[in-house]
Amino acid sequence: MRSRPVLAALLWLLAPGCDENPSTAPETSSTGEAAETTSDTPGVPLDLEGNASLIDLGAFEKTSPANDPFDDRPADIACEFGFGLEDGFFEFESDLCRYGAFLQPALAPIRVGDTIDFLLLHENLVSSEPGSQAHVAIAFGEDIVYEALIDIPAEANFLDEQWVSTLDVPEGTPVHFHLHNHGINSYRLAELSVTYAD
Repeated sequence: MRSRPVLAALLWLLAPGCDENPSTAPETSSTGEAAETTSDTPGVPLDLEGNASLIDLGAFEKTSPANDPFDDRPADIACEFGFGLEDGFFEFESDLCRYGAFLQPALAPIRVGDTIDFLLLHENLVSSEPGSQAHVAIAFGEDIVYEALIDIPAEANFLDEQWVSTLDVPEGTPVHFHLHNHGINSYRLAELSVTYAD
């Protein structure tokens, strides 16, 4: 098993030369036949193995207000710039986009019991407002599956998180990535992937 903190540190140090090539979910079994699916969750195969990226770091689009599953969206969002693929990461700059809400369809299915890995890097975080926090969150469809608050100010660091899914998530389900804070700060999403249970 790899050491994720070491991986995060290496990604941070090697960011300018990093080239992200996320893998896609298998659509067929090893015999070439269509994968068997569960009876109660269409589109979630039973025979998945190994791991797969859930996202393409260059494919995020802005989430419309009607499709945003998070309840802290301000009425007056200015977010035309300050996000996108940069050096193999999905980068978010809060001076140009103070409320980030992005989505794309899941590239692979998730089953109950599978492990989700999430890696987010950030530079030194600053704010002119005392007691500020950054809010980071992930949702699959309308289900919020991960949330974290980062106190600001903070030194450059990373969130290296792992959890076991309590949901079946078919391939193509909207994956929502949400981040906002007070201050002029920079974040880089490096990974959101699934490791299939034995």
